[in-house]
Amino acid sequence: MMTSKTLVQLFNALSDDTRLKIILVLSKHEAHASCQMLRKQFNLSQPAMSHHFRILKESKLVNMRKVGRHVYYSLNWEKLGQVEKFMQDLKMMERGR
Repeated sequence: MMTSKTLVQLFNALSDDTRLKIILVLSKHEAHASCQMLRKQFNLSQPAMSHHFRILKESKLVNMRKVGRHVYYSLNWEKLGQVEKFMQDLKMMERGR
């Protein structure tokens, strides 16, 4: 079971519209997506994009890979699976009442 601190961090990361859209865009990529491509798609400044990715990385929702000067991101499907399991557990607890 995830700790309450981890859950708060995850839900905080997912509560922002831009970060949620980043998650949705990354879910459509089979491989890593470059930060440059994502930044252009969202029309955000580099500092704004870095802010969102810092929060997503801290919550472990995305993986980062650096190749030279380029940074690539992908979803951490294992972490998203933990969120899904938590939600299913909540549903089962609610049914058990």
